[in-house]
Parts: sequence; structure tokens; C-alpha cells
Amino acid sequence: MPHSLPHVTGKLKLMEGSNPATCSAHMRNGARCPTAFLKIKDKNGKERTSSIGYITGWHPDADGWYDITGQFQLPDFLDGYQGAKFAIYDTDGSRDIVIDNFKMYKVPYQCASLN
Repeated sequence: MPHSLPHVTGKLKLMEGSNPATCSAHMRNGARCPTAFLKIKDKNGKERTSSIGYITGWHPDADGWYDITGQFQLPDFLDGYQGAKFAIYDTDGSRDIVIDNFKMYKVPYQCASLN
């Protein structure tokens, strides 16, 4: 059945004071890269969280910006949802996060089969 999938893109810069900071997508603590989340209140008022975007690439660009991207399926509990919030979490909380050009849009699903 044809449908659309939400897609997110944006730029993200990590700062320690006035200095750009780096991250590693492969660390569990410390300098781990932030992740984008969608927090949704379902029809019963229960808050649910889904990860929707991740840092791509190993290094930031020359100005310190990382690309963040993701594509995800909307969960079934969205039927009758009460509200939604976008959030980015930094695992250790010691860095400031600057976000630029963040977009969420639908990508049309066009393939009925892979045959």
C-alpha cells in the first residue's frame, strides 16, 4: 500500500564554551554524538519517545557542523495523539548544541515490490 515516510535533515554544531567540540557516534558515554527524538503524547496522555535522526559522517565540516538525518515510520499510537515535540539529546550534557536548518518532511513511497 503506497504511503509516505517522514524524513529529517539538519545541521548540528557542538560547542564547549566558545570552542567547537567533536563527537563520536560509536561511543556510549562522554563525547557521544547527540540523537534527534520525537516525543509524542498518545490519546491516553502517555508520552512516548522515538529516535528519528542521527549524526552522519565521521567528522564535522570545516566550520564545525555535522549533518543529522533520519527516516522513520510513524508509530501506530499516533492515531488520536495529543501533541508532539522534537528534541535533541546530548548524552553527557556538557556541551551546548546549536541546530540549523532542521526540516521534517514526507518522502513519497513509490515502490510496491522489489521484484
